Amino acid sequence: MGSFYQNNWRWDLKWRRHLFEHEEGIAVAFMDEISAHPIQCHLKDNLLWKADPTGRYSTRSAYRLLSNLNSFALDGRNFQLIWKLKIPPKAAIFTWRLIKDMLPTRANLQRRNVGLQEATCPLCHEEQEEAGHLFFHCTQTMACGGNP
Repeated sequence: MGSFYQNNWRWDLKWRRHLFEHEEGIAVAFMDEISAHPIQCHLKDNLLWKADPTGRYSTRSAYRLLSNLNSFALDGRNFQLIWKLKIPPKAAIFTWRLIKDMLPTRANLQRRNVGLQEATCPLCHEEQEEAGHLFFHCTQTMACGGNP
């Protein structure tokens, strides 16, 4: 992605494809953003998760962050940010439905009087199947790459 030249870091990003016209401005802004943070060869890199006072990432801290954003996101103007993102429409709709708690989880289907025999998670059979459980607490989905 780059190299040191005379003790200064030079970015040399190679894009996997030619950028679309609407992506060029985003790429320039990205380069401006990363160039504002100098890389120094004598310092070790550290990862810092600002959503937790310890600086370490956990699914619990991510869940808390999203829960706080969820209450903030109830304002319709904030949803405009989702629709302006340069992501596939399916991803935007999924994100919107996740934040609005409108995914067809068993708990939501039962609330809508859909006849289900049980509301427990079909993956772990331990808790009620809700979005928060599926994305942050289910032992089976955490085994797919999340942190327990």
